[in-house]
Amino acid sequence: MNARKNELHPIHYKIHLEFDLREEHHFNGRTELLLNSERPTSQIILNIENLAIWSCTLKKKGEMKTCSFRVNPSKQELQIILPEKMKKEFSIRIEYMGKYSPDLLGIYRCKYKHENTEQYMISTQFEEHFARRAFPCFDHPSKKATFEIEFVIDKDLVGISNTKIKHEHVLKNRKKLVVFEKTPKMCTYLLYFGVGHLEFLEDESGKHLVRVVSTPGKSKHGTFALDIAKKSLEFMEKFTRLAYPLSKCDLIGVPDFPFGAMENWGSIAYRETFLFLYPEFTSNRIKILIAEITAHEISHFWFGDLVSPHDWKDIWLNESFASYFTLAIPSEYFPEWRSWEFFLIEVYSPALERDGLIETFAVELPGDVKGFASPAKTDIVYKKGASILRMLEGFLGELPFRKGINHFLKKYQFVSANTTQYWESFEEATGEPVKEFAESWIHQAGYPLLHVKREKNLLILEQEVFTYLPCKNERIWMIPIEILLFLDNGNTKKISHLMSDRTLHLKIPKETSCFKLNVEQKGFYRVKYEKKNLEQLGEFIKQGKLSAIEKHGIENDLFALLKRGDYSLAEYLEYLSKYFLQEEEFLPLMSINPHLLYLHLIINSRDEEIREVINKIYSIWFNKFGIFPKDSQSEPLHQKIIREAFLWNAYFMKNEEVKEMGENLFKKALNGEKIDPDLVSSVYKIGAATHHEAMNFFLKKIFSPETSEIEKLYILEALGCFDQEKRIKEAFKLTIKHVPSSSRHYVFNSMGRNPIALKLIWDLFLKYQDELKKEGPLSYSRALVSLIPTAGLFHEKEVKEFLEAELKNKDPSSEDTIKMTMELLEINLNLRRRNE
Repeated sequence: MNARKNELHPIHYKIHLEFDLREEHHFNGRTELLLNSERPTSQIILNIENLAIWSCTLKKKGEMKTCSFRVNPSKQELQIILPEKMKKEFSIRIEYMGKYSPDLLGIYRCKYKHENTEQYMISTQFEEHFARRAFPCFDHPSKKATFEIEFVIDKDLVGISNTKIKHEHVLKNRKKLVVFEKTPKMCTYLLYFGVGHLEFLEDESGKHLVRVVSTPGKSKHGTFALDIAKKSLEFMEKFTRLAYPLSKCDLIGVPDFPFGAMENWGSIAYRETFLFLYPEFTSNRIKILIAEITAHEISHFWFGDLVSPHDWKDIWLNESFASYFTLAIPSEYFPEWRSWEFFLIEVYSPALERDGLIETFAVELPGDVKGFASPAKTDIVYKKGASILRMLEGFLGELPFRKGINHFLKKYQFVSANTTQYWESFEEATGEPVKEFAESWIHQAGYPLLHVKREKNLLILEQEVFTYLPCKNERIWMIPIEILLFLDNGNTKKISHLMSDRTLHLKIPKETSCFKLNVEQKGFYRVKYEKKNLEQLGEFIKQGKLSAIEKHGIENDLFALLKRGDYSLAEYLEYLSKYFLQEEEFLPLMSINPHLLYLHLIINSRDEEIREVINKIYSIWFNKFGIFPKDSQSEPLHQKIIREAFLWNAYFMKNEEVKEMGENLFKKALNGEKIDPDLVSSVYKIGAATHHEAMNFFLKKIFSPETSEIEKLYILEALGCFDQEKRIKEAFKLTIKHVPSSSRHYVFNSMGRNPIALKLIWDLFLKYQDELKKEGPLSYSRALVSLIPTAGLFHEKEVKEFLEAELKNKDPSSEDTIKMTMELLEINLNLRRRNE
């Protein structure tokens, strides 16, 4: 954006939209825009995409003057030539027609069935730059303005936007005008427009009106999410000391939505799966996810909506903070969930995994990077950023951390801010020199591996860049080090230090028997110990002297070092066999389980050794806690989630008892009998692999309007679990032809982990790649990263040539994901070669 453009500032938009649900393709609109120009200007350049502009008019002192205009589709720009130079405040009015988007971005129609009748809802998704598909605008987060929205819709329909309805007027031809309250100053990408036959579940018992909005018959299932939203608003107001500034908060279930949810200010749009709780189908795993997603989106009302990123490279200021509060809020109200353990599984570990690639990004994205929501970037922007915030809180302490955040929010409320401004305001509030910390962790990609050696009473720490593939790099980090020392007399002691050089020497008591770095896994780094210390930590694991978090950290780093090539498969399996077979705790088991399954998938020539270890773990756990829950009402939450994670995998590891249980329960499902909701997902997967009626059962369920979205999710996951070639091909075709592009990744994630499907996937991918690409870059990127890193093991040369050719197309929307896919495949190939 050049200097001339920066002199123009939007002040207020008045947006008039006319919707007809019977119209398949188009809507009509009028936008009146009040601007301020610092210098005399003869033109205005706005963003538009797929809008047919009918007229542009300048309003000056009540007089309307026609403006000429030009549209540049390749730049997505509307150039309005003013009849005279204008300065300071003036208004323009633009009449236009828009198109409903087929890719769920911009304004789109989504189809659903109610009482066996096809119906439609209009919804929107404007992030990152799709508001321009709805109205001409300055479609950039730094260009905040206020908005007045109004719809013309059928009289029997409901309209929703970011604020409450101000008034409605009945018009001719069974239409009505719906006018909404003026918004606070906000970004274009946070607007929301919704129209349909909608119903409400409302709660005004607190400070704010909170509503669940749904298509007919579903709002009653939003009670749990509504309660979480109320709690989240309460928490965030208390934490930030800043009141929620809008008149209401809507949680909107959208029949077809591209993401989990979207934080439109005052009107959160959801994929229905993650809003509605169905007691007969929603597992505890999904229930917690509903709470986490709601907490995430509500926290955005402060991080992203109240204070917005100055540019998209600053988007971590939205997503990293929201990902941090995703767990912080449930932790406050549901301490029994032990939410910070979920943080390590869902946020911290995936971030370490992703950032261990050579092809990675800094948390503050480069200015030329597009599409922060692509599979290549989300784990960095969301999860690594949140992990860095957790590390910063551990380093500074809770009070200075909160003080710095609150000062930033108060200083920049209702405007946009960049990363530098965040750290400057943080230093203003706390007096802490955090800019060097930021330089290490926010502006620099990757993270360190610490090699630790002991020489008598001296610990020698040396840092290098951690990558799974060989990479020479001289980067160093400022690392807050915390070490737990185990003394000969049975006591423990913690020591802390800030490591800012490549090496660090620390004195420890001579009576130290062993030590564990990265206490509570708050530091974003990995550790490699000498064999003696690693074995001693293993003995402490066996004796129950280490917490679940510390055990998780040891195993997680050991597995990463196996993938990197520091340890062999035999050494990793031996360590698990010696120290983890009797493991019962949630966190280490939820780490070990996917690691062993991954190894089983990649190193199939060592199948028996891997199965022997994992089956021992399953057998010991099932013998103690049961394949069936002994008392579903009183059983601890974490046991239920472990069982759900174990059952399908135990079937795949040829556990006959689990197979029999799954087959029997699936027969009950075929007969319409209810199953424990924590077992449904696994039972459907086992049914796919064992029962000849599974495909027909799934098809009837998918196409039935009576099937809840959560049951459809379980079915989509099960479609990737067939073990017959014919059924696998049918499932792939069904996914392409009938599953919405926004949901295909559920099938592909399962199929990419199905060893029987892997040899077939590449040919199927090639057969349907044009249809995958046609649905847009997000759908195609998700398919690539879900399927190719594992399926490519069987077609190495062909797959590599294909990906290289794709890179030469220089499509910026998928380039990063292709590079990531290539590297993941190479890591898998290297792991297999080293351990065959």
